[in-house]
Amino acid sequence: GHAEFFTRHNPAKATEHFAEAIRLNPDNVDAQNNLGNIYLRSGELQKAIGCYEAALRLAPEYEKTVSNLGLAYHLKGDREQAIRYYRRALDLNWLWPECHFKLGVALAESGQQAQAIRHYRWAVQMRPDYSDALNNLARMLATAENKQMRDVQSAVKLAEKACALSENEDPAKLLTLAISCWEAQQRGRAISILEDALRIAEATGDPQSLGATIAGKLIEYNQELAGQER
Repeated sequence: GHAEFFTRHNPAKATEHFAEAIRLNPDNVDAQNNLGNIYLRSGELQKAIGCYEAALRLAPEYEKTVSNLGLAYHLKGDREQAIRYYRRALDLNWLWPECHFKLGVALAESGQQAQAIRHYRWAVQMRPDYSDALNNLARMLATAENKQMRDVQSAVKLAEKACALSENEDPAKLLTLAISCWEAQQRGRAISILEDALRIAEATGDPQSLGATIAGKLIEYNQELAGQER
């Protein structure tokens, strides 16, 4: 709506507007939320947290605020608090694939892989074309530390779908497909996909760290293959 346009296109003016609205009425939940969103976008995480906490004191059941508070903590590096608020948001609205995805990411980063897989699965069940969730679920099923949690054939299928949804032009998703193929013993295909991913990453100027990761994986797989052929 109007506030969203305002916030995106003139954040300084929007900050002033919402701060004034809060000064006139500290119980203005929408203004607290909108100001929190501006601070979140600009990376002023502590200020965002303050706004979201103020909004939640006024409206504790508003799931978007709860989830945004989780995201602010997540970006700040406090995964424990992020997980706590994402879970709370899902208690308020279970049928929310994006929140399941964010919780899955935080759980995966905390080493809780089985729970991360569960939430990625729910995200994909609720939104079958959710390419980021398909990608993360595939990566985890291909590489989970606990080998009993692995399912490489499913990983390949999920990664193929994630790639198809991005028209095979997203190097990060192609990397996941290559890793899944490699773990499923489709070695030649994995290397060919990595070569495509590297070409796309270099052509599109994707984050250089991604290109370096793909190149490193290509070297690793080629060396492993050469070792096996000796």
